Amino acid sequence: MSRRETNGIDLNGQNEAEPDLTLEQAIEEYAHEYQNINNTLDQLDSCLDSIEQQNDQLNVKMLELLQSNRQLRQELQTEIVAKQQTETDMEADSTEQDCSVAIDQNAGDANKQVDSSEKTEET
Repeated sequence: MSRRETNGIDLNGQNEAEPDLTLEQAIEEYAHEYQNINNTLDQLDSCLDSIEQQNDQLNVKMLELLQSNRQLRQELQTEIVAKQQTETDMEADSTEQDCSVAIDQNAGDANKQVDSSEKTEET
């Protein structure tokens, strides 16, 4: 093998196994190979376009899900705050009622004392 040959192919582009290849045959063969490469590249391009479209759709769905989750979280926080406010109001009302009852009892006790002292003075 000479320095200009590698694995049966002459570095000048000639195939040693087919030394009688005519120019027209070489053009046809290479044109066929280029067409196969072109077809393969077209298929790859189609696949990449499909993947890109699916990726875009996934991005849209993820953004919708994110927005939905944000809205749901905000609604839940609003409900929690409202529930806590209601519980606080109920506790405040209960405390007010307890105070009112205590005041009423104290007033009643004071009235009884006044009444009993008046009865004592009358006798």
